[in-house]
Amino acid sequence: MSDGYIARHWRGELTLPVSYWVNNVLLAMPVGFAIGALAAWIAVTGDHLRGGSLAVLVGWPLLVLFSAWCIVGAWRSASAYSASGGSSLWAGLAKLSLALSTLGTLWSTAFDFVPHVGEYMRMARGIDPIGNVQATLSPDGRRLRLEGPLGLGDAQRVRSLVAGATALRIVELDSPGGRLVEGEQIAALVRKAAWHTRTTGGCESACTLIHMAGERKQLLPGARLGFHRAWAGTSNPVLDNLANRELVRIYREAGLPERFIERTLATPSHRIWYPSRDELIGAGLVSVAERPLDIELPDSPRAAASEYADAMTGSDTWLAIERRFPGAMAAAARRMADARQAGADAGEAQVQGQKVIEAQLPALLGEAGPELRESYLALWMAQLNAARSAAAAAAAAPARAPAPKPAAVPPVANAGAAPAPPAAASAAAPAGCVGVLAGDAAARRSLSPELVQREAAWLIAAAAAAPAREAGGRTPSVVEQEVLRRRLGERSPALLAQAWQPGALQRPPRDCERTLELLRAVAALPPAERRLATRLMFGRG
Repeated sequence: MSDGYIARHWRGELTLPVSYWVNNVLLAMPVGFAIGALAAWIAVTGDHLRGGSLAVLVGWPLLVLFSAWCIVGAWRSASAYSASGGSSLWAGLAKLSLALSTLGTLWSTAFDFVPHVGEYMRMARGIDPIGNVQATLSPDGRRLRLEGPLGLGDAQRVRSLVAGATALRIVELDSPGGRLVEGEQIAALVRKAAWHTRTTGGCESACTLIHMAGERKQLLPGARLGFHRAWAGTSNPVLDNLANRELVRIYREAGLPERFIERTLATPSHRIWYPSRDELIGAGLVSVAERPLDIELPDSPRAAASEYADAMTGSDTWLAIERRFPGAMAAAARRMADARQAGADAGEAQVQGQKVIEAQLPALLGEAGPELRESYLALWMAQLNAARSAAAAAAAAPARAPAPKPAAVPPVANAGAAPAPPAAASAAAPAGCVGVLAGDAAARRSLSPELVQREAAWLIAAAAAAPAREAGGRTPSVVEQEVLRRRLGERSPALLAQAWQPGALQRPPRDCERTLELLRAVAALPPAERRLATRLMFGRG
């Protein structure tokens, strides 16, 4: 445009169609939208922060000046058009539109630009106002911890930190999120190296991209993943929609299920949706090992107990048990180390560690609330049925050579519960249904992965729940006993009290069927009587 054209428009000498449609609509609107979209892109992705911030700092004031030139010239042109005999209606509509455009420009400048000038100036200097993540490597180089917001340049700093960390296996996360582009780049690094991810606290927004990139994705007890809509940093809903289209693209490429994406888009940017653990497992965002209580054993059978304890930190179930019963992991680690040093194979070593949990079951069930006891009843019935079926199938199969006798190891060290029987007693314990009746770790570990996973999920829930002690423990009142007798038979109180006796390994085989019949009858009771029966079975006196 020539100087003459600019001056003529400013004085209102151009025709109204040219002043309004060409200068205001075809020129000003795309420029304004481009500047707003750039600001939104910076707010959402954090890509090209320095250059983009400079562009916004320079472009927005120029946009305001350009808008003023467009609006003033068109306003004057509309006045001239009306004065020269043109339609007052068209002139009035043009002025109304220009007035609304002026208000929109002022509103956007006052609320979308001015409050963020300081942030743009810092970002233009390479300083991210949201802060930066604190990245630290563990002394042994096996763990990388990322804590705090993901800010400008964090991906490059992380790459530099881990460049020579050949022993790195786990990335621990505790971050409220931040710049999507930084989260994407760190996630790409994690995915390429096939590292495991472990969320230890809150992992929200862009942090979830890193969590999802893990070869194995772990969520520690009390930790959470959080999702919400993107916010473009402006009051323009069109830019918000564009920002969320970009968010959807990123999440789809990361493998987030569609139902999670839909729920994310339905969660306002000022709130956070925290899916339940079961939802995360169902969506593949939390990995479940085939046998969650098993750990990755050290390569050397002579490894110290500390190496076993370190491996246990990779198990959500063991961590939950440790929180409830401090010292449980150390006790299990000692048993596993001693077992392997005495010549036990890997499976036997796993069992010896899990005997620590076996010893904690009475405390967990005794302090569990009604819902947890009922869920354990359903789990226990499924375990007994599966063990009975497996025993029947084994009896029908050709005889096999007996399994070698496990090496003797010390009893469970004190970890807040009574010690478990020594390995020699476990080796002599009946297997299958009778072993499950007694709560034997070896019998429970031999069940299907689905049942082992169900038990691990129950252990996590029970360990995290607050103790719910009930008056009376195992001993019901006279009235309660009468209720049970009428529902289950005259001997039902005694039978219920004897049904679950962990550690009582010398049971005749017929007890399994009788116990299953009793449990089926309990499961069929109305809720109040069922809770009374489970309290009598699992409560502690």
